[in-house]
Amino acid sequence: MWRDVSKSAFVFGVGTFFLLSSSIIKDLNFSMISTISYMGLVTLVYLAAIFFYKSILCRGATDMDDSNEEYIVGEQEAIWVQKLILPYLNEFLLKLRSIYTTLSFFFWVILYATFYLK
Repeated sequence: MWRDVSKSAFVFGVGTFFLLSSSIIKDLNFSMISTISYMGLVTLVYLAAIFFYKSILCRGATDMDDSNEEYIVGEQEAIWVQKLILPYLNEFLLKLRSIYTTLSFFFWVILYATFYLK
């Protein structure tokens, strides 16, 4: 649908007309944020339906041949990637944990001060 210019222009025009008319008409109470979120929700449902259709319903018989062996990752490559990524991941998780414990400590202090020190 999006490759056909006339259909895409029609959908874009209808969406723009609805968006502009919703800001003018008094009975139709849509804000810009709710309109964008509804459009995002419709897009997400549409993409999920396409994914479901292409991955589940249109699945055919697959031919397993050995011509794609160049794309198989070996054990040495996996270990190399782990050694490359793991230090950064550990540092990120440690900083995230320290931020979380600091925030939770301040949350409990504020909660204690609010309810028990009245």
